[in-house]
Amino acid sequence: MSAPADRQAYQELELLVRNLGEEIASFRSTLRALRQQGIDIHVVIVPVHTGYIAAHPHGAADYDAWRRAVTRAARAEGVP
Repeated sequence: MSAPADRQAYQELELLVRNLGEEIASFRSTLRALRQQGIDIHVVIVPVHTGYIAAHPHGAADYDAWRRAVTRAARAEGVP
């Protein structure tokens, strides 16, 4: 990846981290809507490449925060 591409990827990831609260709210809204329609839901967090984790502004700490937020949101909505 070139330096400009690295900067762009970093900026995109930074934006994603900043918008985590909005993303989780949308995620929860989607879970509620699916459940209201009687659709069974299971949330699966698959393993990711270490390069993906390293690309986050704060590395594993950002990824772990996201994973905890998703898990908490799913549980709050009654989704395994």
